[in-house]
Amino acid sequence: MESERPLYLGLLMVAVGATLAGVQLLGALLGRSAWPLLWPLLVLDVALAFWLPLVVWRGRRSLAGLAVPGIVLALNGLILLYQSLTGQWRTWAYLWALEPIALGAAFLYMAGAGVGGQGLRSVGLWFMGVGGLLLLLAISLYGGWLAYIGPMLLIAVGLLLLLRGRLERSRQQ
Repeated sequence: MESERPLYLGLLMVAVGATLAGVQLLGALLGRSAWPLLWPLLVLDVALAFWLPLVVWRGRRSLAGLAVPGIVLALNGLILLYQSLTGQWRTWAYLWALEPIALGAAFLYMAGAGVGGQGLRSVGLWFMGVGGLLLLLAISLYGGWLAYIGPMLLIAVGLLLLLRGRLERSRQQ
């Protein structure tokens, strides 16, 4: 691990330097600073700082936990970049529900890396399911035609869960 530290630091410095240079160059081409729009790229660089060790030191189970901040920061960086480029800051009214989905994905990554076993995998799936339901709920509250689809999907999923529970109970008896 010690011998690959220069590789990690070098890759990270190249990535951050490329971001800084790219945004500066774009600003020069546009004739105005590009930072007011592209600042979320720095959040993505921080996410990369957590992901690079997982790539450089592949197979190190002890590093699998870095996926949690890596995925959450990457998600937030992408959301902020979208919002910054489009001016659609109000999308946070429902995109916040992606946070538990991101955590669930990180837990699944960790379980796949051999950390936490089946329990962590179950927690990851639970987080993703709850996040999906929260996203449906948040989108349905936002209005438009989604206001009708979200509740219908919630009812359908709820009925399926009730039916599944009833079938499992009847099999156990």
